[in-house]
Amino acid sequence: MIIVNVGRSWPKAQSEQQRTDAIESGWPIRGTNLPSVDMPEEVPQLFGGKARNGAMLEDLTRLVGNLDFLVAVSSNVVVDVRIIDHWDVFDDRLAFKTSVPSWRASVVGERLPADLAWQRGESWPLKTAESYWLDDVIKTETVHVGGYTVHLLPDGTLHVTLPRASGLVTVGSHDQPVPAHRPHAVRDPDAEAVEELETEKAAIRVWEKQQESRAMKRQQS
Repeated sequence: MIIVNVGRSWPKAQSEQQRTDAIESGWPIRGTNLPSVDMPEEVPQLFGGKARNGAMLEDLTRLVGNLDFLVAVSSNVVVDVRIIDHWDVFDDRLAFKTSVPSWRASVVGERLPADLAWQRGESWPLKTAESYWLDDVIKTETVHVGGYTVHLLPDGTLHVTLPRASGLVTVGSHDQPVPAHRPHAVRDPDAEAVEELETEKAAIRVWEKQQESRAMKRQQS
């Protein structure tokens, strides 16, 4: 897989198209600032003549060996993940054409493991890695409840994806509300239907009133 750091562009993206552009376009290739050198004709032709020197050839070879998934992160947290359908080089920069996998929501919000994460002082915005970690996240146990998606991760963490403008209340023992772990609650930008959201919010209000009524009865008894 290829991991790209969109920490600068992602906060500025306001639409789905802007977010797609931030993920797919303009990624640097090592060696583009070095002079061209003579190479055997059959070598640069591997990439349509894009590789002009050994450094570019090495970097393109490395990238092409990982062209399955494109994972976008900000502050080492996954903000999007795509399937790479096509790639090309424009103006000495790498660009992708991607599609959205059905399991995207199960990965968005996950934090990169330490061996893949950007460290302090590390500035190059693109990395390559084997897809083992991503495969493990995708294989998490997933349940869909209304507009919510609940993932039980291999480490026992419960990851909840929320529909837009909705809320999350966690319940402990004896039906007592406890604070929600909001860092694990990620809004799904593709969620739809205001009517469904209003129904969910109404159900939460009913539940809260029931809890208040039960609490009052316990105090009175």
